This record gives sequence, structure tokens and C-alpha cells, in this order.
Amino acid sequence: EVNPCQTFFEEVNKLRAEVHTLQSNLNASHHHVNQLKTEQFGQLVGLRTQVHHLRSNLKDSDHHVNQLKHELRAQGKYIERLAQEKHLLEQQLEDRYGHSNKRLRHHHC
Repeated sequence: EVNPCQTFFEEVNKLRAEVHTLQSNLNASHHHVNQLKTEQFGQLVGLRTQVHHLRSNLKDSDHHVNQLKHELRAQGKYIERLAQEKHLLEQQLEDRYGHSNKRLRHHHC
């Protein structure tokens, strides 16, 4: 003969065990979610740091490029000035020594 009270208590115990298992799973899930959040936060901080360094490097590079452009412009002006002086000296030589100088120059080249 089946005892209704015993059956009821067995059902209650089964349900308690299920609830316990579900709570354990839920706790494990919460723990896992918190781990993932921590990892993501760490990755985010790492990425922010990398971005900061890259921006800083880019700024330094831009500054260096601008310095180089400035130097190149200055060198270009200096080269122009030297070319003008060379041209003036050639004219002076030609004026002083005439066309015979051209033959000498061609001979040396």
C-alpha cells in the first residue's frame, strides 16, 4: 500500500534537490559572467592604453614629419641660392674670359 505522506515527502525532497541544483548552476553562471566581465574590462583597459600610445606616437610622428618638411624647405631654398650663385659666377667668368671659358669647361666635364 502506498503511503501518501511518504510519496509527498519524496516529491518535496526531489524538488528540493532540483532547486539546490538550479541554485548551484545559477551561482556558477553568475560567477562565470563576473569572470567574463572582469576579462572584458581588462581587455578594454588594455585597448584604451594601446590607443593612447598609438595616438601619442602618431602625434610625435606628425611633429617629426613637419620638422623634416621644414628642413627640406630650408634645404631647397639653400640649394636654389647656391644654384643662383653658381649661375652668377658662370656669367662673371664668361663676361671676364669670353667664350674660350666654355671650351675649357666642356673639356673638363
